[in-house]
Amino acid sequence: MICGTTPATKGEITVLGKRLSTSICANRPAVGYCPQTNCVFNNLTVEDHLRLFFILKGGEGIWKDEADILCMQLDMAFIMKKRAQKLSGGEKRKLCLAMAFIGGSKLVMLDEPTAGLDPQSRTFVKKMVEQKKKERAIVLTTHYLDEAEAMGDWIYIMYMGRSICSGTTQFLKAK
Repeated sequence: MICGTTPATKGEITVLGKRLSTSICANRPAVGYCPQTNCVFNNLTVEDHLRLFFILKGGEGIWKDEADILCMQLDMAFIMKKRAQKLSGGEKRKLCLAMAFIGGSKLVMLDEPTAGLDPQSRTFVKKMVEQKKKERAIVLTTHYLDEAEAMGDWIYIMYMGRSICSGTTQFLKAK
């Protein structure tokens, strides 16, 4: 619903100060989304994907500079010229993460961002999120408590689609 792909059934959603019901198109460029399932175009290279998403989001500056930084942070600079159909599952996951962040997204939604990644790649993602959350709002879902603790400033514990508890890591540990 926050990304604008599903209409809200109740209530009102405000994203970056704009009501979603009246400004869905205005919000889309400002929102980056990494779904749980990797969504890539098989015939495009990593570089092509990043250029495309930078342009779609109306990114400012030079797309290649931002793409190079993201690829360096995610340890994927060596696959920039590789077509998506040739990428491993972990490489596709990192590409989807880079697509969510590129273009200066002010709100980034990450659904299970480290699913299918090896431990080293998970560390790269944690470090990148830790750095990027200083510049934007990040909403992250995970089943891994260590990830929630490492990457989250405010954590919600959900059960059957409802928040049952929320707070800082210290607060939740004290409960």
